[in-house]
Amino acid sequence: MGPLALLACLLVFATPGAPALAGVDARVVRQFAPLAIDEADARRIAWSHGLDHVEEIALVGERWEIAGRDRAGVEAAIDIDARDGAILR
Repeated sequence: MGPLALLACLLVFATPGAPALAGVDARVVRQFAPLAIDEADARRIAWSHGLDHVEEIALVGERWEIAGRDRAGVEAAIDIDARDGAILR
């Protein structure tokens, strides 16, 4: 393959929507996308939504499941979307 043909191939595959991604299920691409909300962010979100003490936190798929207690000591649970920080429960 000559240098111009190689350059043309590189440009095609570096272009958004390139044929290399044609037919790839968006769920597969999303599966490997980095999560925007890490554990520290999830804790801050839980605290801002009434959890005073986090007792358990686990990343299950694309959601943070957090269990703890509010200021009055009542048990509470919150699920947070790990992609955007939305409260799911």
